[in-house]
Formats: sequence, structure tokens, C-alpha cells
Amino acid sequence: MPCLPVILYNALNYLGIFASTGDGVPRALIISFGITFYLVFSESIVGCTNCLELNKSYINKTGLDIIPCYVSIVFAVLMSFSIRFLALLVALIFYAEYYTFNLLYAPILALSIIIFGVSIGSMLSIFATFYRDLTNFVQMMAFYLLFASGVFGFIDATTTIGKFVTVLPSYIYVTFSRSVVLGYQEINSSGFIYLVIISFVLFVFAMYLQRNAKSIILNHLK
Repeated sequence: MPCLPVILYNALNYLGIFASTGDGVPRALIISFGITFYLVFSESIVGCTNCLELNKSYINKTGLDIIPCYVSIVFAVLMSFSIRFLALLVALIFYAEYYTFNLLYAPILALSIIIFGVSIGSMLSIFATFYRDLTNFVQMMAFYLLFASGVFGFIDATTTIGKFVTVLPSYIYVTFSRSVVLGYQEINSSGFIYLVIISFVLFVFAMYLQRNAKSIILNHLK
């Protein structure tokens, strides 16, 4: 199941659904690594947004703290990423020139994405306990952001829409991580570094918010 999205979008690419990037990198690798990093982003946000409502019965029956609910999402996302990444390592046998030490950066990059996703998702989960439609909205946005995250190639930043898309966190994380791992394109790390700093700030703020909102959340879940 974790590999199904990679297989699906590569099948669509084989059928000619997506345009060529023209950067010399095999299209299959661009899509495979792009979707792998994007799913880390989307799964961590969507999973954390819905985790309190999803584990409502466990929290009420066992007195489970809310923090382990988020930890379970982190483990689930890491497991899915590990399965996809191992499958890509096997697939890279057919693209030996991209089998470099840069691949070792992939888990570190995935962890930085998870920190951002968990921070945003944990804050949204507080509001999702009161407004359940928020979860559906987040899931919808995660689906459409897939096509504006650079998964299928770089986006022209000279257009009005392109300027907006290229500053989205999903686009920065996906394109930077893929460029590092595959070792292509000139990498502008300043945007990524700023985003990592913001991620840690958001993480601290999310923990503070969770601590202060814990009693309200637990009372509402009963």
C-alpha cells in the first residue's frame, strides 16, 4: 500500500499524462522521489489533524494521553517512508549513476519534513475536535497541493501563479529534498533553511499550545 501511489503516478507518466521536464533526469525518478517526499509532508499533516478524533474512544476508555496519538502518526509516516525508500533503492539499480551517497540525506530530510507536518497538524487537531469538517478540508487541500508541490517537475516562477506556488512549504520541501538526493539542479538552500527554522519554532509553539489546551480537548472528547 505505501508504494501504490508511486506505482500509480509512474503508470500515468508512462501513458503520457504528464509533460516532460527536459532536465535530463529520468522522469520516473523525478516522480518517485517527489511523491515520496510529498507523502511524508501530507501524511504527517493529515494524520495529526485527525488523530485525536480518531483515537477518541481510546483516550476516553484508557485515559491515554494525547501526545502518544501524535507519536503513533510519526511512526506510521516513518514506516511508510521507509518502505517507499527501500523500494526506490531497489529501483535505482537500473539508474546506477544516481546511486550516490546523497541518498543518505533522505531520512534526515524526511525527518525535517515530519517536524513541520506534525507541528501544523497538531495545532489543527485542536480545532478539528470542535470543527470536524476541518479534517475533510485538510484532506482536500493535501490532495490538490500534490499538483502544486513540484512532484512532477519544477514550476515556472515567472508567472503570477508560479510565484505563489514556489513559496509554498510543500514545494520548497519536495523540490529541495529531491534535488539533494538525486544530485541535480542548482540548489538554493536559503529558503529551505528558513523553513527548517520556522518548523522548529512552530514545533515549540505547538507543544505550548497542546499543553495549555489539553484539559479543554479532553473534556470535549468525552
